[in-house]
Amino acid sequence: IHMRKIVIIPSKTPSIPKTLVTYFDEAGWETYVMDGYPSIFEAYEAGIIESKVKSDDYVIMCHDDIHILTNSIDFNSIIEGFLQKNKIGFLGVAGTRILRETCIWWEGLDKYGSGHLAGNVFHGTSVTDMMATHYGPTGKVVAIDGVFLACLGSTLLEMRLGKPKEFEGNWDFYDLYYTLQAHFKGLENYVIPINILHMSVGNIQGKDSWHKNREALSKKLGDKLPVFIK
Repeated sequence: IHMRKIVIIPSKTPSIPKTLVTYFDEAGWETYVMDGYPSIFEAYEAGIIESKVKSDDYVIMCHDDIHILTNSIDFNSIIEGFLQKNKIGFLGVAGTRILRETCIWWEGLDKYGSGHLAGNVFHGTSVTDMMATHYGPTGKVVAIDGVFLACLGSTLLEMRLGKPKEFEGNWDFYDLYYTLQAHFKGLENYVIPINILHMSVGNIQGKDSWHKNREALSKKLGDKLPVFIK
């Protein structure tokens, strides 16, 4: 049996943009929308079971409010090219080469040319009003934003996916928790040159759960911080 290409999309609503499902369909990926779960951790755990992920499968985990701008042939060849590397961890579209004590991966974005950030993401409500947020050159990173993640099935099957007991929030910091696990295991995470539009402003002000999980992660990592590529 050939390895499969699986997409798991946690969603708070059953209806996700048809364009996203169509895109994955045309690119040869099977899509599983996991709606109605109390947390993103449980949605991903259930998605891996429901889709019967095997070690050699390619798996994408992404938000339901994205529009992929890269054509599907390039999209597949970039992902497949990276997933065939030795010791590969997660792939994504934005991340950092250094995670500091605050655990805010994009810290320093306002200091132009800070050098540790990687990737490019468009933000806006549609392709006609989107604006690019340029984080920095693509390449090897320690942690990746969860808007879009890709990896081998083996990476997911060998890690802890459940919500850490220290986390109060159900939808935040799963991405750093997952991608750092890969990094600490000696796998290599990369930000890759795929363009997406994220139809969200990603507002964290007044989001208690975000701040609580951030503090919990920082405490949990303790003296491992700052995390950087050695």
